[in-house]
Amino acid sequence: PTLLVLRQEAGLPTERSIEVESDHPDIGRSLPGLLRNDGTIESVRHVHQLGRDLFVTGETREAALARAEEMVRRRQRQGISVRLDPEPIHRRDPVFFQRRGGPVDASPMRLALTRLAAKVAIEYIALRGGHQVAIGASLDSLRSCAIEGTAIEGAEVAGSSVYLPRKDIRLLFGTDQNSLEDLRSWKPDSQEALRSKLGDVVPLRTLVHHISIMSDGTHAYFELVLFSVFGVLLGLPPSLPLRWGRYDYRDLTRCRTGWGLA
Repeated sequence: PTLLVLRQEAGLPTERSIEVESDHPDIGRSLPGLLRNDGTIESVRHVHQLGRDLFVTGETREAALARAEEMVRRRQRQGISVRLDPEPIHRRDPVFFQRRGGPVDASPMRLALTRLAAKVAIEYIALRGGHQVAIGASLDSLRSCAIEGTAIEGAEVAGSSVYLPRKDIRLLFGTDQNSLEDLRSWKPDSQEALRSKLGDVVPLRTLVHHISIMSDGTHAYFELVLFSVFGVLLGLPPSLPLRWGRYDYRDLTRCRTGWGLA
């Protein structure tokens, strides 16, 4: 789900919606929904009970009213008396949302990112150094990680806490999920409040994928950076016949690609 959010932030299509909890300030509780590509939230449940009251939601006031009237008629046929409140509830912006599913466990994501980086590393080494280099015995552990998902010694995965302006959310890597109260208290009401509340959470203005192979003669490594947020570092044998210092990038914000030598 985190990578899906980043794809949406970059304007890239996603094959499925993301399960989120959205805060309905008038009802005073969070509601399950699906985050669409355009940033809107689609409700997955339209009738919500709070005490003895039922709240009916919809894409528009008319849709919610039609759904409520149908529910009243259905209940009346069952002999149940239901009274509609004449005062409609209007959903107010902004909406707070977060991924569903309880605390975020970073371990599976770290393993998935490591395996992804191993796959990219093998392909990149084959592209830059030839297939014979990529299938060499010195890269057995890297290929095993790519093919079977086995752990690789010395792999490092890092993630930056960022604020996504387009999605209007804060992304924290490797931390527990924020409570609804935390999100409400953090939500800025102005640009000045945003700057004061961000602290060390940097607004992500540019999203870039980056690949590099570096060596100082003693140590060598492959680095994969995704969306300028996640970085994976994998050790490589410095004896590999590669042109060290090469990097390639894809700037998703400016829609351009390039390469260089460091």
